[in-house]
Amino acid sequence: MTGTFGFFWLGVCLWATHQLEKISPELASAQPLGIARRVSWIQLLRYRQTWSIFICRFLADPIWYFYVFWMPEFLKRERGLELRSIGMVAWIPFVVADIANFACGAVSGWLLHLGWSVNRTRKTIMAVSAVLCPLGVSAVFCHSVFWTIFFISVATFSFIFWAVTVHSVPVDFFPSEYVGSVYSLCHLGYWLNAGSPP
Repeated sequence: MTGTFGFFWLGVCLWATHQLEKISPELASAQPLGIARRVSWIQLLRYRQTWSIFICRFLADPIWYFYVFWMPEFLKRERGLELRSIGMVAWIPFVVADIANFACGAVSGWLLHLGWSVNRTRKTIMAVSAVLCPLGVSAVFCHSVFWTIFFISVATFSFIFWAVTVHSVPVDFFPSEYVGSVYSLCHLGYWLNAGSPP
């Protein structure tokens, strides 16, 4: 279900691009100025900021895939749901996570508008999210499907709130021409923990 939202966003992006071309043709067709500096991964590994993001992704990103693969089996085995019933409720935590993507940006922007520093904003959001995410464990001790889905949704919402913040940190730390390399390198942190073959 959530995958179908991609068609909606495609329409939004096409519309926004068309509006940009009407408002400012020069900006829409602008090319990057100058030649981007190249940086090696070895150079990036000399920065503690790179390691901070790498370790965050290494330790936390597998949480998402745990819920993706664990939840259907858990609902079947522990809550006695049939496939159809699972399909009626299992989408909820992921739609809640989609909402978290936008909520995180809105909250971050609001805090920055209040005069908070980028550092304080990022750390506060990550700390609150890290405190709330373990509430997903409560789903194991609930006997009703409602509360099971509720606590899993709290966990997915909190994790995405945290993840969106972590994924935006390279923009805060590094020049724009380094961001893609930093992001790729830090994604390796996730892969080494959860994406590698058993």
